[in-house]
Amino acid sequence: MPTLNMIDRLMLQLDDACTMGLTEKDYLQNITDSCHKKDQAFHRDIISQETFGVHHFAGTVTYNIKNWIEKNRDTLKESLKVVFSSEETTNEISRDLFPCQARVEKAAMELLASKGGKAPKVV
Repeated sequence: MPTLNMIDRLMLQLDDACTMGLTEKDYLQNITDSCHKKDQAFHRDIISQETFGVHHFAGTVTYNIKNWIEKNRDTLKESLKVVFSSEETTNEISRDLFPCQARVEKAAMELLASKGGKAPKVV
């Protein structure tokens, strides 16, 4: 269990690094500072600037952190956003998550009209 708890902490710190805009080098330094002395399963090769190791029951597994921050951001490619937000999209979940600009403007106009307000000029 200690190894699993440590891995969980590593993943939480990765999420934090993505949120705070840290680099992989910053992330590696943070996990080294927080795990190296506490967790016997954590290994850091001081020669490599991009790797750390976790000792599992079957041996030590080395992880290379190159591009971890970018891969963990969970951002969608712009082309997918366009497909999901298309006016022709029939999937209700996609329509709610990725509203088409035209649908947003129409809904805003309808809301204003229902409240007796004047619609603002759309630029």
